[in-house]
Amino acid sequence: MSMKPKKIIKITIALLTCIQLHSCSDFLEVYPVGRTVTPVAFSDMPGIRGAHAGAYYKMFNLYSSSFYVYADLAGNTIDLDIQSVSQSEIKNIYDYTMMPTSSGYWGTIYEIMANINNIIEYQPSLLKKFPGSKEELERIKAEALFLRALCHFNLCRLYAQPYNYTHDASHDGIPIVITSLEPQSKPSRSSVKQVFSQIVGDLNEAETLFGNKNEETKYYAGKTAVYALLSRVYLYMEDWENTIRYSDYVLDKFKLADSSDYLSMFTALTNNETEVILRFNGAQNSSKTLLNLFNMSREGENLMVPTALMDGIYLHLFDNDPDDIRFSNLIKKETSDKGITYYASQKFNITDNNDPEYIHFNPIVLRVSEIYLNRAEAHLNNNDLAEAAKDVKAIVARAHKKQPDEISLEYADISALRKIIETERIKELSLEGHLLFDLNRWKKDMVRSEETSSSVKRLDYPNHLFVLPIPQRELDINPNMTGNPIVND
Repeated sequence: MSMKPKKIIKITIALLTCIQLHSCSDFLEVYPVGRTVTPVAFSDMPGIRGAHAGAYYKMFNLYSSSFYVYADLAGNTIDLDIQSVSQSEIKNIYDYTMMPTSSGYWGTIYEIMANINNIIEYQPSLLKKFPGSKEELERIKAEALFLRALCHFNLCRLYAQPYNYTHDASHDGIPIVITSLEPQSKPSRSSVKQVFSQIVGDLNEAETLFGNKNEETKYYAGKTAVYALLSRVYLYMEDWENTIRYSDYVLDKFKLADSSDYLSMFTALTNNETEVILRFNGAQNSSKTLLNLFNMSREGENLMVPTALMDGIYLHLFDNDPDDIRFSNLIKKETSDKGITYYASQKFNITDNNDPEYIHFNPIVLRVSEIYLNRAEAHLNNNDLAEAAKDVKAIVARAHKKQPDEISLEYADISALRKIIETERIKELSLEGHLLFDLNRWKKDMVRSEETSSSVKRLDYPNHLFVLPIPQRELDINPNMTGNPIVND
């Protein structure tokens, strides 16, 4: 099951046609192509292996698209030249003008889950038919359960208010889909609490199926990825004890990358990736959305300025700390012949030293830095300031090429330490798909620079614009579906 970094997940169009479900412009059109095609495709090991590869390939396509930086584009740390944006979707995210006429991420993610549900549904029959493949089939199902949990989690973050929006998380979430749907299916939205319960249930079952096997790879979900995602899920649920528990499991096994390897974690495919728990791997140059959006380069004397630059709000976090590697190593500074200075992130400036023409982006889904910050926030909310500070020091020390015991954090009270933790999270996880979701669950306003090219400069919490509209076609054909306030009005 292991995969070398440059190995590409390939699956033929014929196989995808056989095992996948209809492409859809809305959720209810996600159903099997026919009552004979799908069972035949899952009647042998090559069929389920193809579906397994196809699920990962679809996840790669999702994560290498605008979805990966949706929470950052909708946040306040990117300065987008909105007049130069060629993709309307990018512009709409930045301006909070996503329309219900588009199926958007809704259709894409539910389509991915349709394939995943087929894997889970047909796996038991293959276990009976091929008992000698039990270990492989259990791992395939475990990975499918992990991916389904991740899909439900992402859908809920996009289309529903955060878990703590109501005191009991009883507000509208998204439809829970754990079986193949018939064309006449008309599911309603489950509560956010019910969605998160399903997520945790899938992850717990995946943990059991992975068992005590030590096989880990950066490109397929394993037991550590399950623990890492549970750390994130419980953080959103404000279940501090379980956040700490699952963070401990991860940090007992994985460590932070050294300062010297920090940049290459993002930009080089030859790095040993000490810190990465899971990233998705896909076809060379299959998606250039993020590469074109963020990369700054020179062609001769000409400076090629990207559409998306780092905003002053982000840069000012390093005003008194220019040696922080998240600024000195990850932010590229260039001055044009007109004397204008630009700052761009290098997180998407991917190269392979063995093959300079091989430009490739393998999006990071889970890494150790996030787990430290999850645990720090949980310790803080448990009023254990010493342990919270200890976790933050690990992140700050690496950023300054020091040891944690060399770092002194200055905070007078819990509020001051909370601000440090939140600031470090923004610094560390920039452009990795967290910002708006964090602001929303922290119950904070989204405030941009006055210089932003967006018409949206401030959104106060709580805000209906912090979630996406349910696709209008879904509302039209499903009487049990309800839209989101304001964005669906």
